[in-house]
Amino acid sequence: MRRITKQIILITVAIVVLSFVSVLVFKDTTISGFSISPPVNTPFNIATIYPFENTSFSGADYAVYVNKDLNNNSIVTRYKIDNGTTTIISSATQAKPAFIYSDDNYANSDFVCWYDFRNTQNNEQKMDVYYYKVSNTTEYRLTSAPEDRSELALLGNYIAYAEYGSANPGIYIKDLTSANQPQRIHNFTKAQCINLVLGTYNGNTVVVFEDQNGTTSDIKMYNIGTSTTTTIANSSTQHEMIPCIQNGRIYFTSINRSNPPKPWPKNELFVTSGSLKEYVISSQTTYTVCTFNNGEFAISVPNTNSADYVVYKKISKDNNNNDVASLYIYNPSSQSSTQIASQTGIGSMTITIVANCCYGKRIVYSKETSDGSDENVYCYDANSSTTTTISSSSNYESFAKISGSTITWTDIQIITSPPSCIKTLRGYIIQ
Repeated sequence: MRRITKQIILITVAIVVLSFVSVLVFKDTTISGFSISPPVNTPFNIATIYPFENTSFSGADYAVYVNKDLNNNSIVTRYKIDNGTTTIISSATQAKPAFIYSDDNYANSDFVCWYDFRNTQNNEQKMDVYYYKVSNTTEYRLTSAPEDRSELALLGNYIAYAEYGSANPGIYIKDLTSANQPQRIHNFTKAQCINLVLGTYNGNTVVVFEDQNGTTSDIKMYNIGTSTTTTIANSSTQHEMIPCIQNGRIYFTSINRSNPPKPWPKNELFVTSGSLKEYVISSQTTYTVCTFNNGEFAISVPNTNSADYVVYKKISKDNNNNDVASLYIYNPSSQSSTQIASQTGIGSMTITIVANCCYGKRIVYSKETSDGSDENVYCYDANSSTTTTISSSSNYESFAKISGSTITWTDIQIITSPPSCIKTLRGYIIQ
């Protein structure tokens, strides 16, 4: 998915930390319930979370995360924002759940899904998909055997994921309200799907995905309601990649395909010329949101139809050849962009945006301080064109998401002696 440099560094830090503190138990520090509603306009702690994880958050009234119980078992926990109560939703004591990427959406009001390594016999290159149904408080195993899988996404009652290592690789979907087995909607012979997102169009759930064919990368859309696949972009001179869908429009980054290596690897941003594109599904028309030159890049992140704006980040160079990260909101109605934040530093590290960073006219993001010593969370209100500091501790605070008036993010405290890392999931009710 949309792996930015900072996410790679933080995951690397977590791996190093675990090598030093493998016996450390990360206790659940969640308050067992508020006597009153959670505080307003004040940060509050939700839980200490497992060092590998960030939060998977969807909805104004809950958060979902992975942490450890008192016996050091990994557990998936669902937290109710309004009263602070928690529910453990992964059943097996040998579970090895993971919320791997901050731009995948694993939770909604009816279901929670996750990758799990409990059946892999210590082969953590393969994983199963599990899900939890909120209405009957039951955990289910979705896949029949561990395989090399990626790009897990949840929207409504549909799950989508890419499967690479099985005899039938491809993109799969599953209706969680149906007894039918997962359905393969797109076939490939190797790891051709690096990004996929779920969205809606004309009342139907759709899967928008990146398809690599060996020489280029195209954007396609599968409509679950009509069982049809539409090619959105397939330029012979461009790599089209990193799709998002929002309010009947698909956004993707298009770059000169002669520059990057092929096939396109994960976890890297390439500096090359190109543009951020907007495709209007109803008219089948493509527009340019912004352009960038060599040494620059632009990327958007997934948001729901509740977001009034498309949020994207552009990495450019100043007159001294320093990297400048600029954050923009794009208004589809006027097809205009507004810059809401910027910071000079090292590449994409200075400003972080992830999926579900916009709800209505509010946008949340994190930005490093000018000296790079820590990172703070901010909320921009497009109604008033004002920015509010949500949290400004001395730690690295990142991966901010918003739904309704609820903001969540991950607070990362790096301890140098002995080397360790403490991640705390935090919340904020904004009014």
